[in-house]
Formats: sequence, C-alpha cells, structure tokens
Amino acid sequence: LAPDIPYVIRSDYGVALGKTLTILPGTVIKGSNNGAVSVSGTLVAEGTALSKIIFTSLNDDDCGIAGGCGDTNGTTTPPAAGDWRGLSFDAHSASSSLKFASVRYAGTKNSLSTEFGGVIAVTASVRIADSTIEKNYVAGVWLDHSASTTIINTIIQDHQAPVLPEQAFGIAAFSSSPFIQNSKFKNNRIHIFPNTGYTDGGGNMFE
Repeated sequence: LAPDIPYVIRSDYGVALGKTLTILPGTVIKGSNNGAVSVSGTLVAEGTALSKIIFTSLNDDDCGIAGGCGDTNGTTTPPAAGDWRGLSFDAHSASSSLKFASVRYAGTKNSLSTEFGGVIAVTASVRIADSTIEKNYVAGVWLDHSASTTIINTIIQDHQAPVLPEQAFGIAAFSSSPFIQNSKFKNNRIHIFPNTGYTDGGGNMFE
C-alpha cells in the first residue's frame, strides 16, 4: 500500500497465510464499524520519523500528525475509542512489525469478543518500535496465549474504558510476557496488567 490517498476499511481485510502486506511510509488507513486488518501472514508497516504510517478511525481528521490527514467521510463526527476493530495477529502469522506507526481509536465493542484492543496478538510474534498506540477501546495492546511481542521506544496512552473503568489497559498480557524498553505509558487506567506480566528492558516511564 502506497501513500497516494487514504485507504478506508469497512470490513475484515485479511493478510493470508504465507503472504506479506507491506505498507509504505506516509500511508493512512482508516477503519469504520467492522473495519479490521486480520493477519495470518506477515504485516510490515514501517514508516519513518518524518512520514509515519497511520491506522485510525474514519472519523479522525487529525491523525495526530502535523497538518492532519483530511476529512475522509465529509462529516464532523468526532472519533472515539472502538470506532473500528484494529489490527489482529493470529497463531498462524509470521513475525510482523510496526515502526513509526500510530494505532488510534480501535478496539471492538462486541460483547461476544474475548479480545479487546488496538493491537491484538494471540500466539503471534509482533515487534512494535518508535510508535504511538492511543485512545483505543479497553486496551492499547492485548496479548494472549504466549504472544511474543517486543515494544521499544513507543508511547502507549489514553486508554480509559467508558463503561467499565476498572477494565482499561495500556497493555493487557495474558499468558504472555512482552519485552518492553524505553517506552512511555501515560493516562491509562491501568498501564500494564498484570503488573508483573512483562520483561522490563529498562528506560520505561509511567505517568
């Protein structure tokens, strides 16, 4: 995917087993309702410091970048956590990476779901570096079933569940122990759950 125009995902966009989706720097991807990127293959989303890759809500005109990212749907509806379903990596996926990327306003509100978050990894290997994970529903990153995840130089912030305030996490790690280094956690109801559920690489900040 190239940064020519914003891409809009309205349903489940799948990356098949054995396939690789490469997203180039500066690309903007917006999701609505059931919009999601579900990875069984490999996702390589590596931007640059000056040209980030944005995953966000269709209602997000700001995108957290200088100059914004434009009004894609012609409305003034403000974005909100859970506007789209986010990125998910399953047990079949190969090692994937997010670098200089932003994941915003994602996380399913489906009461039948057992995983909630902007980035969900279940028995999957994901590397997140130099990125921002913010304003997602329930969790910024949700890990389960021995998910192998490395998080470096990343900001994880503003996760506040609107209905169940005790269930809002920067990272929720179940049967997983992500390696976290030089990352900043800010304004999350709970920064990391459980608080012993990660490997501390040092340099992390909690506000």
